[in-house]
Amino acid sequence: GDVAMIIKYRFLRLGEGQPDPGGLAFTLTSRLPTGNKDNFRGLGINRTLGSLVFSAGTGKFRPHANAGFEWWEKGICVRGRLDSPYTNIEARHQIQYAVGAEFEAAPKLTLLLDLLGRHVLGGGRVDMQTYRISADNPYGVSSFDAAGAVDHRIRKVALAPGLKWNLRGNFLVSLNARIPIADNSLHDRFTPVVGVEWTF
Repeated sequence: GDVAMIIKYRFLRLGEGQPDPGGLAFTLTSRLPTGNKDNFRGLGINRTLGSLVFSAGTGKFRPHANAGFEWWEKGICVRGRLDSPYTNIEARHQIQYAVGAEFEAAPKLTLLLDLLGRHVLGGGRVDMQTYRISADNPYGVSSFDAAGAVDHRIRKVALAPGLKWNLRGNFLVSLNARIPIADNSLHDRFTPVVGVEWTF
């Protein structure tokens, strides 16, 4: 896929000591077009995301948030209407944001809840469209409906509950779900995510 290079700089610390009290930081993420877009492993363009990151809390409840704008080197064209003349829809740049919190429910169990948002600018939303055709055909069909891209931005907002469980020693299990609550693009109704981390 596309290789990402990330720089993060914290310019404000909210306190001293351990655990980390959080603060404000700026991150810059550059994604290089190293993935093959024909195999759906990348977009084939340079993308650079600048984000402001916030985190706080030293107790059991720790909120966090981030927001940023991703610049695309050039737009991505998708085919719009199917009838003649063909129309192309261009998507370019996006806004990303997230807000959530962690809660230490037990010494080895942390609960998480996040609201994730992404808005792709330009167009690309998929809608049903009606196409009119000549009735002079052997089937007598005068129109049909088909899905196609329109010139409205893609808006994706999802709720992501989850937990982290320190099963034993340095072994950590993560269980998460992604539930769309406002999504005008093609999407799953429910996406489970399972992760395992082992540090040594």
